[in-house]
Amino acid sequence: MPPPEPPWSSNDLWLALPADAGPWGLLDTSGKGEPRFWSFGDAESLGAAIATGAPSLIGWQAGERHLRPLAEIEGVAGAVEARARLDLALDLRRSRGPLAVLLVGTAALVAFWPEDRSLRLALLLLAVLAGVQLWVRGAESAFVAWRGLRRLARDPARWRRASARELRFQLYASRFASRLAMVLSIGFVVVWAAMAYAGSEVAVERLGLVKDRVRGGEWWRLFTCALLHAGPMHFLMNIAAGLSLAGIGRALVDEGRLLLVFVASVLGGSLASLLLMPHKASIGASGGIMGWGGLLLGFALAHPALRDCGLAARLGRWVLLLALIGIAGADFIDNAAHAGGFATGGLLGWRFALDSGRSLPQQTGWPAAVRYAVIGAGALLLGAVLLRLVAR
Repeated sequence: MPPPEPPWSSNDLWLALPADAGPWGLLDTSGKGEPRFWSFGDAESLGAAIATGAPSLIGWQAGERHLRPLAEIEGVAGAVEARARLDLALDLRRSRGPLAVLLVGTAALVAFWPEDRSLRLALLLLAVLAGVQLWVRGAESAFVAWRGLRRLARDPARWRRASARELRFQLYASRFASRLAMVLSIGFVVVWAAMAYAGSEVAVERLGLVKDRVRGGEWWRLFTCALLHAGPMHFLMNIAAGLSLAGIGRALVDEGRLLLVFVASVLGGSLASLLLMPHKASIGASGGIMGWGGLLLGFALAHPALRDCGLAARLGRWVLLLALIGIAGADFIDNAAHAGGFATGGLLGWRFALDSGRSLPQQTGWPAAVRYAVIGAGALLLGAVLLRLVAR
């Protein structure tokens, strides 16, 4: 039995055309407020608008009632390809400046990396704040543009199909948000406030992944360490990454599987840290957050519906960026926990993807009693953590 069509392949999920729409047209995405439809009488007029830089990747053709990617409309294929070549070449030129700054800045950090640990931490934070933007606008933008131009030159029809699938998945996934990630984010903030009251050293001593305590029988530290963070920058970065990754994850699985991946990845990350970094105390939810990244990559590599939708390539670049940050900040970052959480999530994502006959997003089918029990257990854990932090 062939796997069901992915939900983003249906045009019914796209915006319906107004009654007065012409036979051909595109959606104007340059303004704010209500969407604007540009109508044309024939394919040639639509193609001319695309060639002159119409701000859209979405349109329709005669006989349709919903929008679709312009790359799928055969009547304007030549105009779409020509416009893409111009836009990708422009992106490649624009990326040169940020890429040059990124390379020079990286070389300067390597050459003049200070001996003082506090100064290294400050430089690492600065590098993360500035370097991520330079990476996205420089290295990543240059690679995407170069790869797009290469694919256009080799096989324009295949490039159009891949471009359309990528746009379809991006618009579909953008409709989702994870309530679990939002609740966890609130929990991180609440625990950090209690941690600030109790003091960082006290919080780590009571709840952190202190390896000797874990080996002494305090196994619950494998989980409670994920609720602690070293400061606002630490938990804000985890919150931002978690909301983004879990939002995409909700397009593929339900909240129950996201929770399973998070908890399992926290455990996997803590065990990896316990084995590979046996003397260094550790805190943070990065193992669980990395598990969501692993879930997406494992799913993208193994599920047939996600081929050529761009998710695996985007995640690969994200992993490379995190690896570079981990190398630079090895004195401060628990790379073992990151790797253990990512591997755990990746294995679970690969396992979920084997059920390719199930419709997306996949559902756990947990009964209401189990869901309420999980919510209650989470509330009790949070309460116990807060009481332990503020106790004198």
